[in-house]
Amino acid sequence: MRLSACIIKEELEGKLIGFIEGDGFKKPLLSKVRMYQGEHSLEAGYLYIGSKETLEQMPELKKGSCLLYTGRLEELSLSEASRKGTVLAAARQGTEAYLNRIMEIFEKYNAWEEKLQSCVNKRKCIQSMIDTCRGIFENPLFLCDQNYRFLAITGLESEEQDTDTVSQDVMCSFRFEKEFQKLWRSSSAFLYQSKFLPYRNLSYRVRCEGNYTLGLNLQESRVPFRDSDRFLLEYLGEYICLYYDQNYMQLRQNQEEKTAVLIRMITGIETHRESLQHVMDSLQWEEDHSYQVYCLKITELEKKYRFVGSQCTQVEHVFQYAYALEYEDCLVTIVNQTLLGSHRDSAEEQLRIFIRENYLKTGKGRAAKGIRNIRTSYLQAMAALEAGEKKDPTKWYYVFDEYSLDYMIYNCTGSLSPKELVPEGLLRMKEYDRQNQTFYLQTLETYYREKCNTSRAAEVLFIHRTTFLERLRRIRRFLCMDLDDPKNRIYLILSMEVLKNDN
Repeated sequence: MRLSACIIKEELEGKLIGFIEGDGFKKPLLSKVRMYQGEHSLEAGYLYIGSKETLEQMPELKKGSCLLYTGRLEELSLSEASRKGTVLAAARQGTEAYLNRIMEIFEKYNAWEEKLQSCVNKRKCIQSMIDTCRGIFENPLFLCDQNYRFLAITGLESEEQDTDTVSQDVMCSFRFEKEFQKLWRSSSAFLYQSKFLPYRNLSYRVRCEGNYTLGLNLQESRVPFRDSDRFLLEYLGEYICLYYDQNYMQLRQNQEEKTAVLIRMITGIETHRESLQHVMDSLQWEEDHSYQVYCLKITELEKKYRFVGSQCTQVEHVFQYAYALEYEDCLVTIVNQTLLGSHRDSAEEQLRIFIRENYLKTGKGRAAKGIRNIRTSYLQAMAALEAGEKKDPTKWYYVFDEYSLDYMIYNCTGSLSPKELVPEGLLRMKEYDRQNQTFYLQTLETYYREKCNTSRAAEVLFIHRTTFLERLRRIRRFLCMDLDDPKNRIYLILSMEVLKNDN
């Protein structure tokens, strides 16, 4: 990969004591490094390393060349002819040490280029291509489509959430600010400062075969932009374009196939074994692995601004070994718990943060053994979401085991209304409480909650035990039932829950 003298300067930050910017300073012209050995002129495309001992007289620097000098600039006799190239003056140190450092810089960017090419050749997911940029860009990087939906993003694993991640506010700003729309037509990377966001953005429009447009963006939230960021962003854009031009149609077909097969699995429709195996191979899943389903309820805002695709990407990135898809009004996420292993707790915590910040109510099913049992986990997640929203509408995270009884109660009445299902005496007692400001229903509920311990129940209600026993006597008259009979106890407890939910 060819580097610019600008990149070399930035990589050597802290070691340089001066520099002279020559022609082509920011252009990718340098491809090799040499020790200066008395040449009369320095060729374009080369970075030469010299010292006071080796530079008896100043050579001519041609346009596009670069000299790294271990010493002060004042020691060099720079003529007009020698000023076409770039000169970097570094603190005195052995030239071999600088040679090794420059070689490391070239190797770093060559390795990045090889990884990008590998992502194209092996048709890896687009997130893999963005992941290769860690260590290249010091600020969060993200890729969006022409509808401003996130396709891939860096920074999701960082603990510094405020500065290392990109919020959906960025997309809203880009979508509706006219100034950005004008700059968006640019053929080169451009700086944009939104009126509504705290950070500047460096954006580059990637055109793929002229049919669709992608947006590469850097957010200046951690460190100030470097001069080289423009070139590196555009360089990455070339590989993004190559990736989509070569693989887009096949990638889209594979994505649609995976989504269709997994929807068939969660809805109970028979799936051909060959199709399922193909999906599992592409995800590196096994049939006997353990899977867990999360259902994130999609809001009208997500639908309106088409954020669902970006949220799928972000949730998959949180869990690493997961596949997220849109089905009906939910973002259904299937997590391979076997591959996730010991990272389950940390991934769960990151998911909680994500859904809280995005106001997404979520139901979580139990882990299911085997891919063919994910329908059960899906139904449990949906049941938890349904019961949780009814019972605790202010909460946002519902686990099936915590809401299974509530779901059972909500759905046990069938075609009968709650008033037709519960004991008639219980309804009379509830109405009597309402009219006379008494607390017989509360007394019965406390009695059962305290495991029929009259002394403990009386303490909880802050009344004398004799008063509590008198209330029980009147409750028995209302109900005409043996309160200590096991079947009556279950019937009455469920009936009181039904009456609560009916309210």
